[in-house]
Amino acid sequence: MSVFERFETPDGPTCGCLGCTEPAAKVIDHPEHGERVVCEDDVGDYEVVRDV
Repeated sequence: MSVFERFETPDGPTCGCLGCTEPAAKVIDHPEHGERVVCEDDVGDYEVVRDV
């Protein structure tokens, strides 16, 4: 299963942060959790791996 299938909705992938339902925008490299799909607001200072 890809990281995108887990958070897929009819409108596309959503942010993987707890409680956030914004559209996904980036995949970040989180130091403790690995690659995570997040919205623009939750990118923070993490390294962006790729765009969604």
